[in-house]
Amino acid sequence: MKPIFIVFWVILGLISAHIATKRGKNPYFWFAMGLVFGIFGLLALFLFVPKKIQPPVVVREENPKPSFFFQEENTEKLWYYVNKSNEQIGPISFGALSKLWEEEKISSSTYLWNEAWASWKKIEDLLTNSP
Repeated sequence: MKPIFIVFWVILGLISAHIATKRGKNPYFWFAMGLVFGIFGLLALFLFVPKKIQPPVVVREENPKPSFFFQEENTEKLWYYVNKSNEQIGPISFGALSKLWEEEKISSSTYLWNEAWASWKKIEDLLTNSP
């Protein structure tokens, strides 16, 4: 076999590896394919659909809980809140308060109070929206 053919096949292997890298495929495998099968190995690389990298899907809650819902010291307290009709409701447990939030019966503009606080506070003023 003439050296020119060997050089030609190595070049086809290198081209296959380069294109495979750009397409997110294993360059060593495709180098071997280009080296062994020559132009047919390179053509096979083009027959396969390139991998599309999907961006990660970020799922946001429609009604994320403010971080005070995740603080352990709040679970033992009895809570009071002011409903939409300006009526004071309570005492209720922390679990019931969380359920009201999930059911969207209270919102970030709802006033809360417990025995440890001197005055009423809006949920939006308590803390950020991250757990």
